[in-house]
Amino acid sequence: MYKCNHLVELFVLHNKTAEQIKFLEQSQCGKDIYGQLAVCCGSRSAVRDRVTRSIGSSCTTPKGESAKCVQMYKCNHLVELSVLPNKTPEQIKFLEQSQCGKDMYGQLAVCCGSRSVVRRSIIDNTDGDFKPNKLIPNRTKCGVQGSSSIYLGPIADVDEFPWIAVLQYRNSTGHLKLSCSGTLVSSRYILTAAHCVTYELNKRIGHLVNVRLGEWNISNPYRDCRSSGRAKICNDPEVNIGVEEIIVHPNFNNKDLKHDIALVRLDHEVQFSEFIYPICLPLPGETPRNIFFISGWSKPSLFTDNYNDIKSKLTVRLINHSKCKELLNHININITLGDGQICTLRSEYACQGNISDGRPLMGVIKNDFRWYMAGVLSTTLNACSPDIPEVYTNVSYYLDWINKNVRE
Repeated sequence: MYKCNHLVELFVLHNKTAEQIKFLEQSQCGKDIYGQLAVCCGSRSAVRDRVTRSIGSSCTTPKGESAKCVQMYKCNHLVELSVLPNKTPEQIKFLEQSQCGKDMYGQLAVCCGSRSVVRRSIIDNTDGDFKPNKLIPNRTKCGVQGSSSIYLGPIADVDEFPWIAVLQYRNSTGHLKLSCSGTLVSSRYILTAAHCVTYELNKRIGHLVNVRLGEWNISNPYRDCRSSGRAKICNDPEVNIGVEEIIVHPNFNNKDLKHDIALVRLDHEVQFSEFIYPICLPLPGETPRNIFFISGWSKPSLFTDNYNDIKSKLTVRLINHSKCKELLNHININITLGDGQICTLRSEYACQGNISDGRPLMGVIKNDFRWYMAGVLSTTLNACSPDIPEVYTNVSYYLDWINKNVRE
């Protein structure tokens, strides 16, 4: 089975539909001499057609229009409606009645009618003054990177994860220090952890003054280059942008790290490029996959304050809250976890540190290979072992707050 990539992708899905489970069962054709499962491996397109028959089929919208059933991210006006805070009962009902299935990766499909009808009768018909926040890129304008080597590692390519930022602080003596990471979500905003921009860290390290984008080798102030065979990829010089405003979630509590999320508003718009580009935000209620990626600058060992110069990457897997609490209790850490938090375990030994705090938990929208941000790293516990969990703030849980606080 491991040689049939498209069936492996289907096999590792969480919350598989009954049709997907049946298809996997019917694809089995025995076992090899080691007892490993063997499957009848058809073409990728045939698999997709078999398990996602609703995609592309005709449907009728809740307003009676004839339309097509498409992946949610392809229907901009329904994405626009889905990110509205304080949705009316009519808007919630419209979204629910627009659903027409899921694609082979478990992502929601909707009956996508005309934009004018949805805007006139549903989006604009709201009791509040809120309008969809067009300053946050939709899924046609985010989450793209130049590199295609997402399953290779552990070193990230120079054009990989172009949304990752490093935060720079100035102490009372004027010395600049890198500490914490962030993620570019629009031309003016970085999403990071609240504990990276509040009093405790300010007291230890200094005040946040700059955000660095387009970074790969943190010890090199010039262009970074990486050779791959005969090819050589070089990025543009790093960009340092001043900070205009810091917006911390009003309910952030430094003791239990609940609501550990903050927005940093840059003092001017950043110009997007191959090496600086925003990540996509999740859709409301989007079901997290099991496997995610992290990237940043790790420590060579736990007993040093220095960091590896080169940006690395690693896969992590989700674990449920009860397992997370059990593992944390083993090291005498008692944290109450809520819906606004996600737990992961790393795939291998890797030492983390302050620069890791605030970094993104990243997933791939596999049907078009765009990336979205599932979480913001809240606790690293300064650990190296893959048996110690990391706790992330669940970005999907805070979409309303993000939308309300991003402005021109």
